[in-house]
Amino acid sequence: MASAFNKEVIRTIAQSLGRFIAIAIISLLGAGFYGGLRMGAPDMRIAGDEFFDGTNLYDISVMTSLGVDEETARLVRETEGVDEVMLAKKADAMVVVGESSYAASIESIPVEAARESDTSDGVCALSDDPSYLNRPILTEGEWPSREDECVISFDAAAELGVAIGDTISVEKTESEVDDVFEVSSFKVTGFVNSPAYASTGILGTTDLGTGSLELYAYVSGKAFADDYAYTAVYATVQGARELQWGTEAYNRAVEAVAVRIKEQAPTIADDRREAVKDAIHMELLGAFQEMSVSLDWADDVELPDVFVVDRSKNAGVASLDSDADGIAQIASVFPFMFFLVAALVSLTSMTRMVDEERMVIGTHKALGYGKGCITSKYLVYGALASGVGSIVGVVLLGKILPWFIMTSYGVTYAIPVFPTPIEPATAAKAIGLSIGVTAIATWGAASSSLRERPASLMLPRTPKAGKRIFLEHVKPLWERMSFSHKVTARNLLRYKRRFFMAVVGIAGCTALLMIGFGLRDAIGGIVANQYEELVNYNAAVRMDEDASKNARMDVEQALDSPDVEAYLEVADFNMIAQGADDEMRIEVVVPSDPSALSSFVTLRDRVSGEAVAPSGDGIVLTEKAANELGVKVGDVVELFDENMVGDPVGDARRFTVCGIAENYLGHYAYLTPSGYESAFGEAPDSSLMFVKLAPDADGSAFSERLLSLKDVNTVSFVQDKITTYEDMLGVMNKLIYVVVLAAAALAFVVLYNLTNINISERIREIATLKVLGFTRSEVSAYIFREVIVMALIGALVGCVIGVPLTGYIAQAAETPQMMFGRTIEPLSFVFSFALTMVFSAFVAFTMRGKLARVNMVESLKSVD
Repeated sequence: MASAFNKEVIRTIAQSLGRFIAIAIISLLGAGFYGGLRMGAPDMRIAGDEFFDGTNLYDISVMTSLGVDEETARLVRETEGVDEVMLAKKADAMVVVGESSYAASIESIPVEAARESDTSDGVCALSDDPSYLNRPILTEGEWPSREDECVISFDAAAELGVAIGDTISVEKTESEVDDVFEVSSFKVTGFVNSPAYASTGILGTTDLGTGSLELYAYVSGKAFADDYAYTAVYATVQGARELQWGTEAYNRAVEAVAVRIKEQAPTIADDRREAVKDAIHMELLGAFQEMSVSLDWADDVELPDVFVVDRSKNAGVASLDSDADGIAQIASVFPFMFFLVAALVSLTSMTRMVDEERMVIGTHKALGYGKGCITSKYLVYGALASGVGSIVGVVLLGKILPWFIMTSYGVTYAIPVFPTPIEPATAAKAIGLSIGVTAIATWGAASSSLRERPASLMLPRTPKAGKRIFLEHVKPLWERMSFSHKVTARNLLRYKRRFFMAVVGIAGCTALLMIGFGLRDAIGGIVANQYEELVNYNAAVRMDEDASKNARMDVEQALDSPDVEAYLEVADFNMIAQGADDEMRIEVVVPSDPSALSSFVTLRDRVSGEAVAPSGDGIVLTEKAANELGVKVGDVVELFDENMVGDPVGDARRFTVCGIAENYLGHYAYLTPSGYESAFGEAPDSSLMFVKLAPDADGSAFSERLLSLKDVNTVSFVQDKITTYEDMLGVMNKLIYVVVLAAAALAFVVLYNLTNINISERIREIATLKVLGFTRSEVSAYIFREVIVMALIGALVGCVIGVPLTGYIAQAAETPQMMFGRTIEPLSFVFSFALTMVFSAFVAFTMRGKLARVNMVESLKSVD
C-alpha cells in the first residue's frame, strides 16, 4: 500500500505540473528575496571586515588635545590586550589642485614599510612589519621617496583630474605652513585606496572649507615640521582580527581594551603635559638664554584631554555600517510581503487541488488510509514544490542580490572585495519559512475535507445555494445590466472566498509594485526637493574666520558685480545637539539679515507648507533632526561645543524650538543674530556667503575671481553637491529597480495561477456554455470578465494599502543624515495599476487556448 501511495504522489505531481511549478516559482521569489536581501547587510560587513583585516586597520586610536608622543605610544602598547601600535602625524589643510582649493587631510605614513608592502592583488596590503597599520593599497604609481612627494586618494584624483607628476600646494600663510609642514607643495607620485577612508563620498569633517574633507594624501613623516607633535596613536587589539567587525564579539573585545586604556588616561595626560612643558622650557631657554625672562608661565600648561575612540568614529566605517543597516531595514519588512502573497496563493492552489481530488480522498479513507497518511500526500506535494523553489531561490538570489548590492555600493566605497557567502542560518530560515507557509496552507486545505465521511467525499460537492445578491435590490442598475454582466456580478458576489482570495492576492502584488515605485519616488525626491525647492542659492563663498576687515570688503566688492544677483552673509559652524531621545552633530546657521534668509533658503512646514523662521531666542530645526532628537515645537534643545572627536563639551546653550522646517539632506539649526548673541555672549562671525548667481554667469570665472582674493578659502557650487548626491542615491535606485522587477514577476505568476485556478474550478460550467452554443469569444469574455474585474478591484486596493507600507519602509531605510521624500508621484500609482491590468490582460490572452481545449463531453460526464 505504501508503494502504491508513493506512486500516487508522483502521479499527482506529473498530472498537475503547472500548479507545482507555480508554487515553486512563488517560493523561489519569496525565499530568494528574503534570503538575498537579508544576506546583503551581513555580506557588506564581511566585505568591510576582509578589507579592514587585509589592510591592518586600527581598532582603537588615542589622541590628546596636546598631541601624543613616544611615551604615549609606550603606555598604550603596555596596556593589556593591545597588540600593535603606530604613531602618525596628521593635519587638515586647504590645498590647491589646479585652480581650485579643497579641504584635505594630510597624514604621515612609514614610507619604508609602505614600499616593502605587497598590494599587487588590489585587496590586501601584505607587510612583514606588524606595526604598520592603516595600510593604503597602491593602485597606480609609486610610494613617496622624498618629503615633497605624496600619494593621494584614487577617487579624488579621478574626480579632480589629477595626474601622476602633478603638484598640490598647501594654501596657508607662510608662518602657518612652517608651524605644521616642512614643505608647502607635494608632487603626486601615486594613487591609493585607504581603509581609514573607506567611503569615497564621506571622508570626514573638518573646520576648513565646506566642513567636509574632499581629499586625503599620505606623505613622509619628514614632510611635517620637526616640532609638530604626533596626532594619534593607532592600536590593534589582540584577537580582534579573528572576529568579524561590527559583531557583538568584536565590539566587546575592543571595548574591554578601550576601557583599560581610558584607565591610563590620567597618566597619559600628565606625561604629555610634562613633555610639552619641557619642550617650551627648552625653546624659551634657547631664545632668551642671555635675557632675564621668567619662564614660570610655561608651568601653566593645562592638563590635556585624552580621547580613546574605536572605529565607529571613523567616517567611512560609520557610513558603511549605516548603509548596511539601511539594507537590513528594507530586508526586515519587504520580503515578508512576498511570503504573505505566497501563502495566499499556496492556500488557493492547494484548496483547489484538494477539491479536485475529493473522490480520491474518499476512496483512500474507504480503503483504510488514516487522515495523517492522506494529508501527507498533499503536504509532500506542497513541501516539495516549495522546497525546490525556495532552495533554488536562496542559492541564486542569495548570491546575486548581495553581489548586486555591493557592486552598486562599490561606486561610493573603496572596498575592493565582494564576498557573497550563503549564510546558513538565513538560508535555513528562508527555506523553512517558505516550506512552513506552504505546509500550513496545505494542511488547512486538506483538514476541512478530511472531516467529511468517505461516502460524502465520493460525491460531488453540493452546489452553492442560489440567492439574490445585493445588486439585484438596486433595480435601476440591475434592470439596465445585460445578461452576461448579471452572471458576472452573481459569480463574483456569490463565491466570496474565491473573490476575496483573488482580490487580496492581486492587491498584495500591486502593493509590492507600489512599494517599489514609491521608494523610487522617495529616493529620487531627495535631491529634487532639497536643491530645487528648498535651497535657492547656487554658490557659497567661505572666508577665514579671522579674515581682516579689508579682506571682507574686497570680497563684498567682488560680489557686487553683474554675474551676482544677490548674496547673504551667514555664520556657519557645527555643534552637538541634544534632545529628549538622542544627540547629533548639527550645522548651525545664523544669517546676518534674518529677513533676507527666505530668499536663499526656504524654511517651511512640510505638511502645511507654511513658512517658518527663527525669531528672538528661538531656534528652527530641520525635520529629520527634530525627529531624531525627539523634540517638537515648544520643546527645549541643548547645543554643545564639540571636541576633536565629535563629543559634546562645555556648557549647554538652551534654545526653545520655534519651528520645524522641511529638509532632506543633513541636519541644520537656524538662529537669529540676537538669539546667538544672547546664548554665546558675542556677535556671530559671518564668514560664509550664500550667493545667487545670474542665469548666464560663468561659474569658473566667478570661482577664479573670488579665490584670487586674500582670505577666501573655498568657492563651492550647489550643482557639485547635486552631482555627488545623485551618484550616491543612484546606488539605492538600482536596488529599487530590482525590487520593482521582482514584484512584477511575482504579480505575473500570481495572476497566472489565480486565473488558471479559476478556469479549472469551472470546467463543467465552461463546457455547459459551449454545449449551449456560446462562441469562443463569448466564452472567453464570460470567464475573463470576472478576472479583469477582480484584477481591477485588487489593483485599486493594492494602490491604497501600498501608500502606508511605502511610508513605513521608506522611513525604516533612511540613513541618519538623510530623509527620504514623503510624496508618491501620481505616475507611480498609474504604473502600479497599469502593470497589474496589463499582466491580467496578458494572462487572459494566454489562457484562451486552455478554454478552447475544454472537452464538452468529458467535462459534462456525471460522477457514477
